Amino acid sequence: MAEACEFARAVAGAVLARMAADGGPRWTVLDASPSEGSSTPPTAPSGVVHVRITAGSAPSSPDVVAVYFTTGVPGADAVVATASQLQDHAIEATGGTPLPACPGHGHPLTARVLDGDAYWVCPHEPAHHRDRILPLAVDAPAAQRGRAH
Repeated sequence: MAEACEFARAVAGAVLARMAADGGPRWTVLDASPSEGSSTPPTAPSGVVHVRITAGSAPSSPDVVAVYFTTGVPGADAVVATASQLQDHAIEATGGTPLPACPGHGHPLTARVLDGDAYWVCPHEPAHHRDRILPLAVDAPAAQRGRAH
């Protein structure tokens, strides 16, 4: 589980850095730990565990948000879901700033799985812009490897 928590932390850190580069909140990952006290939905496959990620400017600040990274599913799906959650919080915190910004357009990029990998893409013209959510140096845990970049 420690490996999954570190990967979830790396995913959140990469997403937050990308949004900060486009004028988003200067949040950092404050914690990434197994979600306790939550029950797995009855339709969830066995082996699915949720890692709770908290992010914000400081642990006691009012801007702290929590999102969830899911293990036991394809890595790219987990990365896209986590990126989308963080994106929603950042856009809300900035009053609607498009984060991350789609180059040359006035809207945010959308997190999507394309060809088994997690990307930020233009929601209107996917061929206009496509950028990996994670840098290639971020290595997924063995259970999700090959499907997270």
